[in-house]
Amino acid sequence: FLSKDQIVNIGWRSTDLRMSSTEKNFKKYLLFCHNTNDHHIYKRIIQIWNERLSESDCKLHVVNFNVARMNLNEITAKNIVIETSISQENFESLFNLCGVHICLPEHDSFSHYLNQSMLCRSLIIIPDMDVFKELPLDSCGSVGEYAFCVTGKQTKHKTLVGNKFQFDTESFVSQINGINNIGSDTLSGLSDSARSDAL
Repeated sequence: FLSKDQIVNIGWRSTDLRMSSTEKNFKKYLLFCHNTNDHHIYKRIIQIWNERLSESDCKLHVVNFNVARMNLNEITAKNIVIETSISQENFESLFNLCGVHICLPEHDSFSHYLNQSMLCRSLIIIPDMDVFKELPLDSCGSVGEYAFCVTGKQTKHKTLVGNKFQFDTESFVSQINGINNIGSDTLSGLSDSARSDAL
């Protein structure tokens, strides 16, 4: 921000969607399909959940399902909820309700979506790439325990600057199962630290 004769660093700013009256549910996962370039990643996440996590007592809520470019008939898991025709108010409510947000883009950096998830006290599932660990840092300068990193393979992007990331299926499933084995009080504490790091 340029103020008369000086440059002022105002830090990272995202719209704070937090609703303090909404209690987090860590058995609900959110996949917000917001980037059309990542359609194949969204489809893959849904397919993995459909094939490997269909017996889980957790639910995957998918917003903007059409972006994933897949047939609804391909989904057989009863614990996948496709949120259709959702209003902004209902989206914000769901955004706050879901205790875990899946943020696994192929080529990106720390984003408003990721920051807003943290502001809403959500646990985040992110790629194990340095660029994603630049900003969501705790007071000690390391990635907070609310961030669950999924391993994968990085390759040089052919057309864009930086690396392309392909997450590992086993690592993704392992992180989901790991979160499900953490007690609710611990998860609630971790989610509080996510918001404080995002502020």
